[in-house]
Amino acid sequence: MIGGWESAVHGGLVDLHVHLLPGVDDGPASTEEAAALLEEMVNQGVKAAVCTPHMFDRRYRVPEEEVRRAFSVLREAAEDRGLTVDLYLGAEVRLTGAALDAWAAGAIPRDWGGGRYVLVELPMREIPRDWLEVAHEFLVFGVTPILAHPERYPAMVYNGALIKEWVERGGLCQVTWSSVLGTWGRGPRRRAVWMLERGLCHVMASDAHDLAKRRPDVQKALGWVREHGGEQAAEALLANARVVLAGDSAGTLRQVPWSPPRKRLLWSRSG
Repeated sequence: MIGGWESAVHGGLVDLHVHLLPGVDDGPASTEEAAALLEEMVNQGVKAAVCTPHMFDRRYRVPEEEVRRAFSVLREAAEDRGLTVDLYLGAEVRLTGAALDAWAAGAIPRDWGGGRYVLVELPMREIPRDWLEVAHEFLVFGVTPILAHPERYPAMVYNGALIKEWVERGGLCQVTWSSVLGTWGRGPRRRAVWMLERGLCHVMASDAHDLAKRRPDVQKALGWVREHGGEQAAEALLANARVVLAGDSAGTLRQVPWSPPRKRLLWSRSG
């Protein structure tokens, strides 16, 4: 099935951030590569995926009609391969005033989340001065911004207060699955764990681009979460992704109860 969210809501694994569209950004260059990446995601248990090409990024200025064309190509490729997965079209939007105007004009794909969420990103080198103001304007529109991979922005790696302020202002945070595995280095891994421990991570997603350097690695990372944070933390993260996908109609967001397992005490025997 490719379409409704119902099958994913009932226990399915949802990926809210993945670059699957062929030839539109730094994701797959061809339809074949895109289909192979999608097949790997399905093999890892993904039941629904939101395609999030970069938009309003200086490097990628692909028109919306081209994005929708690529999405149609991907859907056809998925059907040809017999992949059972629900596909949705969204975007990873650079958090700017121009993006806000585009959202208001209906120029940003919002085929997921009931139009109540937008996935946003920041420049890697610096945090714009007006980032919280633009986020506030989205909230005024009734749209909750989800900040993609805050644990990977250098400024936030060294300043967790920025992440706290984002959440206090009403934003949500999405951590990349592979960050907890150390794929992005020690700093992002430490910040990702710090966020999970403090309830500052609301959802996790793959941000996968290919099968080489930026793989999904969802199951491996999910196993890490279960081992270090407990089964309830893992289930809360999975449930939150389903809630966001359904635009809250599947429930409400949960607090992620991070509960590391207790270390066993080794008692020495005498005699």
